[in-house]
Amino acid sequence: MISMSWKRIRNQKSKSVVTVIAMVAIILLTAFGIQTSQETKRIVSENLENYSRGSYDLLVRPEGARTNIEITLQTVEENYIGDGAGGISISEWESLKEHPEIEIAAPVASLGYFTSNTASISLPAFDYPARFEYRFWTSDGINEYPVSPSHGMYYFQLIDNQYQYAIDTYPDFSKEYNIFDTGLDISFPQSYYLLTAIDTESETLLTGIDFSELHRELTDQEKDNINMFSQFRGNAPVVPILQRENFQIPLSLEVTVERVDLSLNELYKKYGLSNNESIVYQLQFLEEKKRKEFDNDLLALKSLDLETYHIDLSKYQSPFDGQQLSLDQHFNIDLLAQGEGGTLYNDSGKYYTASKIDYALKDKKMYVDIVKEGSPPNYKVVKEAGSSYLNEGKAPFMIWQMGTFTAEEDSNSLTSSPLGIYSTNDVKTLDGTVVTPTVTPGSFIAAPTAGVTSLEAASLIKGDQPIDAIRIKLKNIAAYDDEAQKRIEGLATELSKKGYVVDIVAGSSFTSNNIIVEGIGEVTSPWTTLGVAQLLSGAWNLDTTLSISLFILFGVFWFLCHLGFERNRLDKENDILFYLGWQKRSIRVKNMTEQLILIFISIILSTCVALVLGYGTLAYIVIGSFLLVSVILLTVVFYMNTSQSNRSKSYRFFASIQYYKSLLVPTMLVLLLAACITQLQLSSIYALWDTSTVTTLGTFILNEGLYIRLLIVISTVLLSISVLIKAIQGITLARQDEFEMYHVIGWTEKMIKIHFLKEVLIWSTLSLAFGILLSTIVSILVDMSLVGVMIGAISSSIIYLTIVFVAVNFRKYR
Repeated sequence: MISMSWKRIRNQKSKSVVTVIAMVAIILLTAFGIQTSQETKRIVSENLENYSRGSYDLLVRPEGARTNIEITLQTVEENYIGDGAGGISISEWESLKEHPEIEIAAPVASLGYFTSNTASISLPAFDYPARFEYRFWTSDGINEYPVSPSHGMYYFQLIDNQYQYAIDTYPDFSKEYNIFDTGLDISFPQSYYLLTAIDTESETLLTGIDFSELHRELTDQEKDNINMFSQFRGNAPVVPILQRENFQIPLSLEVTVERVDLSLNELYKKYGLSNNESIVYQLQFLEEKKRKEFDNDLLALKSLDLETYHIDLSKYQSPFDGQQLSLDQHFNIDLLAQGEGGTLYNDSGKYYTASKIDYALKDKKMYVDIVKEGSPPNYKVVKEAGSSYLNEGKAPFMIWQMGTFTAEEDSNSLTSSPLGIYSTNDVKTLDGTVVTPTVTPGSFIAAPTAGVTSLEAASLIKGDQPIDAIRIKLKNIAAYDDEAQKRIEGLATELSKKGYVVDIVAGSSFTSNNIIVEGIGEVTSPWTTLGVAQLLSGAWNLDTTLSISLFILFGVFWFLCHLGFERNRLDKENDILFYLGWQKRSIRVKNMTEQLILIFISIILSTCVALVLGYGTLAYIVIGSFLLVSVILLTVVFYMNTSQSNRSKSYRFFASIQYYKSLLVPTMLVLLLAACITQLQLSSIYALWDTSTVTTLGTFILNEGLYIRLLIVISTVLLSISVLIKAIQGITLARQDEFEMYHVIGWTEKMIKIHFLKEVLIWSTLSLAFGILLSTIVSILVDMSLVGVMIGAISSSIIYLTIVFVAVNFRKYR
């Protein structure tokens, strides 16, 4: 019997070779799909472990600290602490940092917006009388805003003789007058910078920034100066600060210089003034009528020429430290000697606090409205705090600079551990224009800190519960693996039960949010998406499980359909053998032996190819499983009873389809499963892309695993093509006599193709519809995007209808 089987195989050599090749392809592609799915999972897991943990693990804040936008989007601004109201006491922090699981507990408190030392810029002294008009401006990168009224002055001459040295000027009373402007020296407007409080030890451990100067010893000269300045402020306590280097806010000066038609000798003669003394000094001795006449004469002066200069002062001003400047006659900037740590004009006892931005979310975009019109407008509710020594004769405290610190941007572009106060990442318009904060505290940009002070100073300024957040890093975590996640989640749960708002920052990543800002337009702003690692891990685990399940299902189903085709193909031959006296058992054994021989050949070839290609152990497990499953399926299929179609039975609709249903049903099931699998694969890829590309970490991991993911899809399509071609080939072979009859009665090749194609389109469309419906239900159950479902449905329909059309159209029917 076995020798007869071998003889039959030799007689049907070409058909058997095709079958063996198909089996080898199915085995290897299935093994490859499962192996690469596992490889993708491994790559994702390793990348998440290596790149998901930033500088700290937990963000602990007081109850109510989360804003509505944080709750909705699960994101936080990079400088989320900037306008905090406090809520955690220093004693709570000291207790928390003693927890056995905690390595670092770094507190931070936002204190508000404080002014810098008052500085000035000197206008040039010309050798002719002139009128100056000047105004200071700030900018948000899009619009410019005046931050001072338009001031003016008249310049007469520079008096330099044996009696005195004086710059002879006179105010232009048609403009606003600034009492702090003296001579050609004009005072800068007050700029306000965010000041935060830290614990220098833990902050250094967390960030690597050197804050040691904050607690340095004061020099004797500094002590004397502090005592002197403090007396003018009612013996105000000192708040030491470190200013941030390389941090400026836009500030510019617009100066119009107008040469006037004025003879000083005639002026002296008319009013009886001496040319050796300042005109301003001498005018105080004139009658009021004469002084008004003098003012009117100045206003009536004719202009001889006029020039306007725009001078950018941004890079010359540091936080809390104004730089004294002067302008030469060509309006170039010269630096003057730096002042001491404070000046009499420093009014740092008065400061401002600002509310959190009230973001509105519409159509997946955030909106920010102007809260108060102004120059510039306020996007936050700004409140004045503290008190001015200029008005009350004393101040609640006095800022004194101790040195500087440098906070570099984090070079890690994948994992975001938002420290809450240091980020200067650009906010940009859609055309790439950088938007900047202004000199006032009401900017919509989450301000980075411009200076830091101690927690003791925070208690002085802010009260008993000054701390806005504590950044926590756990001990003994080398990688962000499952064990680390469990420990982090356990501590987060414990702290949450104590009433804190706790966010897991480990596994977070950068993202960009689009914000529609009133008065500016649409901008993109850097934020941090929390829990990205867990989300990515869940998405890729689901994808891997889905891929492996589908490949196993497809391999089993392919072989089941193959056996169904073979059994139907052998029906006529088995009838002949039965009429010749063969027992049914012998016929069944013969048929099964032939299939077993092909299966064993396929297994041997698959093993050899797998060895050559270097497949892993998993591939050989798949090969062994295929052998076991194929034997079981072979036994089941060939021992099943089948009923023969009655050729005399009439069919009301689709006669050919109903008659050949024993061949079509397996083919329809193959097509249904192919469409279902392909749609799920494509929907899964879209879901991964949609989930991953919103953050830098997700994009990185997607890029790392995408090529493997695409190979899996290609493998699925190749499997489906092989099955469909074999199925349609089986149907055409079974109907070969029918097609010959059509030709005999006069049908052309084209007519036969069209007739057959119509039938095929009926059952293939029906199969695709059921397959897409099934995969859509599965996609919805696993919470895939509807957009991804639509993409998968359309793509799979196009792919398989094209395959069916090509398989039917490019086949001979004679």
